[in-house]
Amino acid sequence: MACLRGVSLLALTSFISTTIAQEGCGSSFVAFGYGGANLWNCDPWIDAAMQPYLAWYNGSTTITHGGGDCTDSTVFQSVKNAFAIGGMTVPGNSSLDRTSYDKNPYYFWFPSASGADIALEVQSSSDVWYTELQNWELGGSRSGDGYDLTGTFIGKVPSNNYFYWPGTDCRDGGDIWPSSGYEDGDEWGWTLSGHVSPEAAEVEIKYTWTQSSGLVTTTSVKYSGTPGEDGGPRLVTTGEHPTTDAVYAAPADPSDPSPPPPGASSSSSEDSSTATASATGTSSTSTSTGSTSAEGSAEPSDNGASSRKWSTVGVLLLIAGVMFLA
Repeated sequence: MACLRGVSLLALTSFISTTIAQEGCGSSFVAFGYGGANLWNCDPWIDAAMQPYLAWYNGSTTITHGGGDCTDSTVFQSVKNAFAIGGMTVPGNSSLDRTSYDKNPYYFWFPSASGADIALEVQSSSDVWYTELQNWELGGSRSGDGYDLTGTFIGKVPSNNYFYWPGTDCRDGGDIWPSSGYEDGDEWGWTLSGHVSPEAAEVEIKYTWTQSSGLVTTTSVKYSGTPGEDGGPRLVTTGEHPTTDAVYAAPADPSDPSPPPPGASSSSSEDSSTATASATGTSSTSTSTGSTSAEGSAEPSDNGASSRKWSTVGVLLLIAGVMFLA
């Protein structure tokens, strides 16, 4: 009986430890299909502080399948969502700078959104992570009234990049974290293309799976949107890469830190939805911040609270288990 109690206690402790280890700041985030884990940053603030300086678009996303060894005629319902793009720095404030962890010429973000059939969040980089902060390698060039965009997904561990679509007769579905690789003659990966201007944004993210047999299966995620009408920052096309006309404005109250200093993770999380609302207006707040993605999506805004919640629950369960098995 003592042996059984010891084994039971070990199993209970292991279960609780695993639960805590996968929740909250400073701990690991794992996803099915990945060999590694990403670690949450306890003090993220760049993402939230730079949101008001991005150019925001309101629109919708569709997902369609193509190619392969069967004909898939499934039409998923589109989801309304937002798209944001901007430069790597903000004029007037040298601390608003992504270049220490993101080597791209610009930044983009599709905030978390979900609908009847599909869900997604896509982000080129994020300081909510310790292990891997940059997930896309981006390029682009001036073209016509704006910029042609290109990109390749380079992430090796799960991140804020996430998709969901249901399975069909021809395609698997469920929670999908992008990855790329080559195995047994099969090659797969994710690419980005599109065009963005001050008046519109058209972006396509494509998953391509080339099998050793020569069959090619694709999944296309297409976004189309127009700028918000709230008078927020607009895309500027005078430079080599996308930037906005936003310039840093010091807070009216000198005691109000802007941007929040490192260590103020709770304030940066609380300010995230406010910053997005000020940049996109009422019409897009619900699509960019108010919706909840499908199960398994990485939500950075509640990391500290989640960590505290699971740590407390874990300790109480462990104590209860010890008392029960004693």
